[in-house]
Amino acid sequence: MIRFINSCWIFSQRWQAEVADRESIFQALQAQVGQAKEAGSKLSSLHPDRSPELERYQEKANQITDRWSSIKRQMESRWTDLDVLGSELQQYRDGHSALIKWIEETTERQERTQPEQTDSKALSEQLAQQTALVVEIEQNQTKLDECQTHSKQYCSSVKDYELQLMTYRAFVESMHKSSVKRRRMHSSSDAITQEFMDLRTRYTSLVTLTTQHVKYISDALRRLEEEEVIVLNSSFFSLKKLKDQVAEAIRSTQTFLRSKQAAKMSPEERAQVEAQLAELTNTYDQLLESSTQQLQQLEQQLAKEEELKAVQQQKAECSQKLEGLNMWLGGAAALLASQMGGGESGDVSVLQEKQKRLKDMQKDLQAKGEALADTIRSVEEFLAERGESLSPEEKENLQTKLAMLKEQYNALTDSADASVSELNTAITTVVQQNTQRVRTYTLNQTLLLKSFCLSHSLCNILEVTLKLSSAVGLVPQAELQQLQAQQAQLLQITQSARSLLDQPDSAVPAEEKQRLRAALDQLQAQKSEALQDELSKFLLEHGSLGSWLEQSEQEMHSLGEGETDAQGLKDRHIYVSFQLAEDVICHKADLRFVSISGQKVLSSVQGALELLGGSDPALHSTKQLVTNKLQDAHHRYTTLHTKSTELGTRLSGLLERYQQYQDEVVSLHSWLSTQEQNQSLTKSSGDTDPQNLQNTLRQVQLLTSSAQQVNLSLRSSAHFHKRSYYSILSFKQLHFFFPDGLEKRFGSLSASVSERAEHLQTAVAQSVSVQEGLKGLLGWLDKLVLNPGPVEPTAQAKLRQELLSRQGSVEATRDSISSLLQSSDPSTASGLKVSLHDLSQRYTDAQASQAEREAELKVLLPKLESYERLEVDLQAFMQSRQKTLTPVGLPDRSVDDYRQTIELQVAVSDVKSQYDTLGEELKKRLSLQQASLELREKAMRGTEELKSWLSDRESTLKQGQTASPSRPELVRAQAQQNKVKHWQRVQQGRRCYY
Repeated sequence: MIRFINSCWIFSQRWQAEVADRESIFQALQAQVGQAKEAGSKLSSLHPDRSPELERYQEKANQITDRWSSIKRQMESRWTDLDVLGSELQQYRDGHSALIKWIEETTERQERTQPEQTDSKALSEQLAQQTALVVEIEQNQTKLDECQTHSKQYCSSVKDYELQLMTYRAFVESMHKSSVKRRRMHSSSDAITQEFMDLRTRYTSLVTLTTQHVKYISDALRRLEEEEVIVLNSSFFSLKKLKDQVAEAIRSTQTFLRSKQAAKMSPEERAQVEAQLAELTNTYDQLLESSTQQLQQLEQQLAKEEELKAVQQQKAECSQKLEGLNMWLGGAAALLASQMGGGESGDVSVLQEKQKRLKDMQKDLQAKGEALADTIRSVEEFLAERGESLSPEEKENLQTKLAMLKEQYNALTDSADASVSELNTAITTVVQQNTQRVRTYTLNQTLLLKSFCLSHSLCNILEVTLKLSSAVGLVPQAELQQLQAQQAQLLQITQSARSLLDQPDSAVPAEEKQRLRAALDQLQAQKSEALQDELSKFLLEHGSLGSWLEQSEQEMHSLGEGETDAQGLKDRHIYVSFQLAEDVICHKADLRFVSISGQKVLSSVQGALELLGGSDPALHSTKQLVTNKLQDAHHRYTTLHTKSTELGTRLSGLLERYQQYQDEVVSLHSWLSTQEQNQSLTKSSGDTDPQNLQNTLRQVQLLTSSAQQVNLSLRSSAHFHKRSYYSILSFKQLHFFFPDGLEKRFGSLSASVSERAEHLQTAVAQSVSVQEGLKGLLGWLDKLVLNPGPVEPTAQAKLRQELLSRQGSVEATRDSISSLLQSSDPSTASGLKVSLHDLSQRYTDAQASQAEREAELKVLLPKLESYERLEVDLQAFMQSRQKTLTPVGLPDRSVDDYRQTIELQVAVSDVKSQYDTLGEELKKRLSLQQASLELREKAMRGTEELKSWLSDRESTLKQGQTASPSRPELVRAQAQQNKVKHWQRVQQGRRCYY
């Protein structure tokens, strides 16, 4: 590109040198023109007839001078534009070369990077290197944006340069009819755009490769940290186990000191053991308190780090969204810049293509506006809720990005709207210019031809007018169309004749113009007379059709008045379906004739308005009158036809519903007869079985529900039929009635069924209560123990009390069963009698058995009291004899007691030494654990931030990537292969370790 611009620059310098060489010629020419003017002024006084010749040559000299000045201005402008283009292209080349070199070196270094597998320190160093590389990538993003800005500026300048060349070329071609070599720079701008897109693709590939490295290193570091956590957890488990052992030793020692064996120790030994125990307890408590505090501090620190991690994650998400939208807006701005310019082109198809692309871009901007609004709202909510957790620099950075995004979107939207508006204006201007050129050319070519043809055409005007005025009556459609075509042709010829007569510089003779004006005036008078005749005919036909429509509408209205029955419905249905429908169809031809007549009037009025230029109020009022009457006739006829069709359909449906209602009434009569016959057969029986009573009650309830449903169904059916008919017509009364006999029979049946249901419910309640009471008492007697094995006075007393407490229930049950037996059929109550007799017999037997056992216990009571007194005397004698036989003077402590004391002291000493060792080890492990947790949290936090940033960068850069070469796929495949190799090595190392 630079070579091309340099070549253009060389051509420009060569042309400037040529212009400088020719400058002397034009100066000499100007001097000669000045001398000629002086000589001309002298000759004009002597020979006036030679002045026009001199003026013509002076005008040519002035034109040549102006063209020469224009050429010099264009040369200077081209020189300046080429200088600007060279500067912008050089800036772009410098940034592009530096970025390409850096991307190649970094990509090569990344491909040579081999992550470690088992060394966490080496992995941390590699992660730090990748983090530094990410920072460098972020810094170079600014350079990439600057390179994009330079490319946009260069493309815009190239398009402006091309536009100026096209404008100057069009000016030269239109004014001087000379061909100028056209130099287009589209290929240059397109090549620069494609080159920058390739640069962005390679930059995206580098970010992707770095993301893969960071992800792999983070995963390896996380696996090592998980293994360290497992080791720490095992250490915690062992420490907890030792702590439990120490606590158990302390508890056992304290238990020993409180036992009877500790009383056998000497005071010095006891004091030593207590001192050791106190020291051990204090050390244990101190270590426990210290570890608890450290654990709480670690938990608080972890909570703060988790909260900070959540804030950073939300910040990364917001930054990712803003960066993605920023990248998209940058691409859209570049596309808009590439589409701008070229609005002065004379090719309408090119302008329309640009207009289509700009409108598509506007649609994309509108669709992206919703996502932009959601992103802005989420970022503002994040800053309002979590802004205090961010540093001032981070908060200011987010706010700056948000403001820049809003400003860039608004500027892009305004620019797109302005570009579309300018392009629309340019298209309109070009179309008007082209149309004007064609019109001017054709007018000049056909002016003479029209002047000769109009005389012959106007000779036939009177004959055509007479045909139009006499076209009354039943004119066929084909003839009407032919006459309308002739009328349109006549109108066109008349307008052409008037425009020709109005031209002052026309080549038509004055006598011919006078004859044409007279013929046109006569034609106008005949057309006015024909228009009045057609209007009178139309009003007559419209009045006849309106009278029939009014009569038919009154008949339709009368169908909805008065009372009627089924026969009346049938008669009206026959009238609507046949007579009225046939009449409506017959008058459709009248409507067609009225429409044809109205169209003729409107066509004539329109032709007259076009001849007069649309300035006659009378013609406008006539046109409005005819149009309104035509619309009114069509509307009334359509409404009448629709109502008659709908009325016939609904009357047919109403007759069907009326027949259904009559069928329902007949079926209800038969149902009532059947239920009344069944009810008369059903009588009140004395059955006391609860199951039978329940079945009977259920049948009665079903009968009641069925009767209510039938009643409601019939009433709702009658109400629905009435409402349906009233919605169609406005009859005052329709004989859908509910028969009085059915109403009384329904009432009698409902009362009988209700009374039967009440009796059954009472009988069911009494029977169930008696059966449950009887069953409960029999069950109690089955569980009652009447013959216990050993003699137990207390059990007999409880049995007696229980029998007395149940006596009232037995008597109440007996009374209830007696009253129930009196009110029921004796033949059906035999089961209750047997159960009552069984209950009375078993209760009497239980009372007799209890009385016999109680009499036996009264006989055995004195013997039992004598046996208890004898047992007390024997126990007192045995205790006194045992104290008498105990030896006196033996020592209180044995050798075994001293041995147990010494072993206990040795065990306490060992436990104390082990606990001291455990405390030291616990302190070391706690310090190591805290350091390891801090390192792990720091590494994880850095890793998550790095992964989040790289993921954001990768996703945003992929949006700006267009046709990607095969290089990124090769890099990603190589990175994936390296990752698999590293994972296999890690697995082999783990197997060797285990």
